[in-house]
Amino acid sequence: MHVGVTEPMRAIAEYLQHAIDCRTLADRVTQPQDKKTLEELAQAWERIAALREQDLIDAKDSTRA
Repeated sequence: MHVGVTEPMRAIAEYLQHAIDCRTLADRVTQPQDKKTLEELAQAWERIAALREQDLIDAKDSTRA
């Protein structure tokens, strides 16, 4: 494990990698509906990452209070 990288941070990075993977696949498929679906999946992974990141910020803030 890298110094300073926590398991939750690693999970966020994995979620963002899933979004990148979806977009990579979207670039390779030819059907417009498939492209749309993969873009929607990419956006969903990004939302999950953002929510998890906000959870970490909230948890950190609550420990300071």
